[in-house]
Amino acid sequence: MKKWQIDPKVKIIHNQKRNNILWLISVTTYNNGNMKALNHAIFGSLIAVTVSEPLIAIPLSLVSHFLMDIIPHYGEDPKAPRGSRPYYISIAADATLTILVLLLFLSFHPVHAQLLIVCAFVAISPDLLWPLALFIKKRGPIWETFKFHKNIQNESRSGIYVEIGWFIITTAIVISILK
Repeated sequence: MKKWQIDPKVKIIHNQKRNNILWLISVTTYNNGNMKALNHAIFGSLIAVTVSEPLIAIPLSLVSHFLMDIIPHYGEDPKAPRGSRPYYISIAADATLTILVLLLFLSFHPVHAQLLIVCAFVAISPDLLWPLALFIKKRGPIWETFKFHKNIQNESRSGIYVEIGWFIITTAIVISILK
């Protein structure tokens, strides 16, 4: 199986769970090597508070997603295989922490609220589009975009340290700018 193809086992599992919210979460994150949404959202927030012009900040947030995926980051956790309870807990924890950190940023400086939320969402959005990969034709510009996104992933077990460092540094920078 090529690196960018959908694992047939995953597709079968998803077909059995179509009416289940966990199915949607699982499909959204089937490319489990993605950098955590938390770090994408924080960097999108950093862009929002440093580039106050929405016409520049929003596209820059989108581009930042792909640049961040090139950086070594945490990959699949063997202790939390796809579809397992620990897998869903890790996704829920990532989503919860993302929301909490964004609320923290908003509490410091609500003037940037709209742009901060939009840029954070746009920075996460390419990972939210993965369910489309299950349903589109395996050719054309949209499929090529999915292939590109899958191929630039640079995951490793030691990538967790990069993600932790990235989180600490970018969070500190955003907070210092907002204060």
